[in-house]
Amino acid sequence: MARPLKTTNGKSLATTGQSNYLTTSYYDYTAQEKRILYRVVEQAWKYVQEQKINLKEHPIADIIYQDKTFTMHITDFMNKEQKKCRGGNTDKEVYDAFLALKAKDISGYNSVNGTWMVASIVNSAYKLKDGIITFSVAGPVWQSALDFSSGWSPIDLTIAMELKSAYSMRFFEIARKYHDTRFWNVSIKEFREIFGCEEKYLAHNDLKRYIIDNAKEELDRVAPWSFSYEQHKIGRKVERFTFYFYEIPKNKREEETRKELLSKYPQAAIRPEVKDWLKNKMCFNTGQIRSNVKLIDELQRIFQNDTIPELEETFQYITKQGFRPQENIGWFIQNLKKKIENAQL
Repeated sequence: MARPLKTTNGKSLATTGQSNYLTTSYYDYTAQEKRILYRVVEQAWKYVQEQKINLKEHPIADIIYQDKTFTMHITDFMNKEQKKCRGGNTDKEVYDAFLALKAKDISGYNSVNGTWMVASIVNSAYKLKDGIITFSVAGPVWQSALDFSSGWSPIDLTIAMELKSAYSMRFFEIARKYHDTRFWNVSIKEFREIFGCEEKYLAHNDLKRYIIDNAKEELDRVAPWSFSYEQHKIGRKVERFTFYFYEIPKNKREEETRKELLSKYPQAAIRPEVKDWLKNKMCFNTGQIRSNVKLIDELQRIFQNDTIPELEETFQYITKQGFRPQENIGWFIQNLKKKIENAQL
């Protein structure tokens, strides 16, 4: 049985058999620290896609990873508002966040294989010229980021990066975690532990006002997921909360996030079932998919759930005229372009 990973203050983060402490830990991060960790998760997501790792078949917790090093620009750790105010104080917020993560460490013991570990979340970080930052994270942190990435998309990360409050970020993470059941029942004690507020906002009305209601206001305003909640009393004292998560269509920003996703992660814009069809039926290789991403994305946007039937119809049409997969891909692409043009008339 794996023992929990712990922070320096002794609070459980996660078990080594379920290392996604980024979402299940007691909340001990500022919004700026979370932006750094979100960037690590973003790199983990890219790694999973590039390596074609099936997280369901190969749990990340079964794999041992070494420390991971990244090089990014300082603005990668800022939201849009911060980027507009680049300067001494804004840059210092990022540096201070790296310093804080360097001071936080995790530890754990796995009784199954007898291993024990302790590590800082960020091992090292240094700034090069032109605002370039190189930093490394501990192996277990990278492992946890890989776990985290299985439940998130680049669009989710883009939205989370723009949130201003650490509590809003936390509620957004929880909303994504419970998006299937759409509710979360939690005791006041556990809620305080998870949000790291055992010693502050001790009055119940302050807890609601400064954490719950403020986070709800921000999510309602800018996020595609938010929540309502009920309080459950025993006698006159509130003992539990039930949070109900719901989608906000007007905040989805689908076109904006789709374009951003397409520019940063071209192949991520292609739905898995469409990518599988192109590879299996058309024998597309990775390079051919990458070079036609915009075309395929436009096809998906126009035909939505009918994309594969439209691909199949084009395939059957040109096959009758002697088409052979891989030999005549240009022919296939030209027919898809005509299909898009006709649909837009």
